[in-house]
Amino acid sequence: MEKFRVYALFAGLLTVSLILQACGGGGGGSPATGGSTPAGVTLNSIGNKLIAPGASLTFTVSATNPDNHSISFSTDSTHAIYMSQGASFNPATGQFSWTPSVEGSHQVTFSVTNNDVTPAVTDSETITINVSSRVQLNAIGNKSVGPGGTLNFTVSAFNPDNNSVSLSTDSSHAIYTAQGATFNAGTGQFSWTPIALGTHQITFTVTNDDVTPAVTDSETITIDVSNRVQLNAIGNKTVGPNGTLNFTLTASNPDANAISFSTDSVHDIYTSQGATFTPATGEFNWSPTVLGDHLVTFTVTNDDVGVAVSETITISVSNRVQLNPIGNQSVTLGGTLNFTVSASNPDNNSISFSTDTGHIIYTSQNASFTPATGQFSWTPAVTGSHTVSFTVSNNDVSVTDSETISINVQDNSVLLAQGEALYSQHCQSCHGVEGRGGAGTVFGVIGASPEAVRIGLTTGAMSGVNVNSGNEATAIGFYLCDLEPSIDYTNPVQCPP
Repeated sequence: MEKFRVYALFAGLLTVSLILQACGGGGGGSPATGGSTPAGVTLNSIGNKLIAPGASLTFTVSATNPDNHSISFSTDSTHAIYMSQGASFNPATGQFSWTPSVEGSHQVTFSVTNNDVTPAVTDSETITINVSSRVQLNAIGNKSVGPGGTLNFTVSAFNPDNNSVSLSTDSSHAIYTAQGATFNAGTGQFSWTPIALGTHQITFTVTNDDVTPAVTDSETITIDVSNRVQLNAIGNKTVGPNGTLNFTLTASNPDANAISFSTDSVHDIYTSQGATFTPATGEFNWSPTVLGDHLVTFTVTNDDVGVAVSETITISVSNRVQLNPIGNQSVTLGGTLNFTVSASNPDNNSISFSTDTGHIIYTSQNASFTPATGQFSWTPAVTGSHTVSFTVSNNDVSVTDSETISINVQDNSVLLAQGEALYSQHCQSCHGVEGRGGAGTVFGVIGASPEAVRIGLTTGAMSGVNVNSGNEATAIGFYLCDLEPSIDYTNPVQCPP
């Protein structure tokens, strides 16, 4: 019975072929004489080989021969690699040697023969010797440079077999012949300082000089000479009249080009409204006095190639003086309402406050307002609700901002009577006639009548009481008694220990 051996053979660097070979010998076959085969002689595995042109391939064919039979090695000596390409094989030692010069794929057979058997028995292996240039140009990639900038890179190659290689480029290209680019074939160094915008396709090549004919590997890249000077974002601006707007232009300039800044200097903000711009530094400065929106353009120029990049922004001169919210107000009849009108004024404009001084609360009910400070004060003697306006004026541009509020004057005599009832019902029964006053004040200092309670509230003696909380009577009674925290405030008849 025959045995079979499967060999995986490489054809080129990536192609795999399979050879199914019928083999004799190795103790597995039956000789023609019909007796048992002497102990097997087996060719040791050789395996496929890969070699680059110009490199030397050497290996030794050997066999397993446990019974020390008389054996001999052989190869297909008529193969072209022996006949015309310089390969050699020594049958006595099994030594193979070859320095190929041409790429190609070769199937070569090696055998061992057991000479003690009649007829002789052999064991063989056919391998693939792939001669392939492994010189490869290392990736370069596309490049970008600004006019006036310098582009430097080095072309190199993968050369594991130390072949004799040379580097080259398409030296007739205009960037070499007319635009100053240089390439050093010995070192692979490329250098160029372009002065004009444009896109250029350039080819670089590595050649394996050990191969006949020569083998090359190339890459064509794109060199993009583009303006890389960019104006950094400015953005729209807002300033109040008589405020000061100041900012400085900047630019991205990775190639260190000669650059300059400019603006539309004939714009009326420069010609008649006092704005200034310094081209050398890119600084803008303006203190406007008139409201309005202005479209203004700023530019950076790459002076090395005369290319400019611009941004148009809106400068809005608007009134940024705003009256701070006041809100509706309420006051108890006979009490005093005090508050101060104020304004947001980020540009430090000249401002003034005012109110509708013809309103009845000013003309006949003793309310007062101080324009210089925005202070309002009123002790009403009559109940009622009043709608009152307050205004801040930006004196620099005669612009105003106003708020109209409601002031509600309440009569709390009923609530005060309820508070007195709490006092009479609880505080006196628990603590005697004088009871205990809030914040350590003895109640007798204020008095026991509803009028005394009202006076205490309106004069500030009981300023901690919130008479507008919705629980006025309860608050008044509890304030007067200053009860213990453990007392149930909703049960006036409960006394502390």
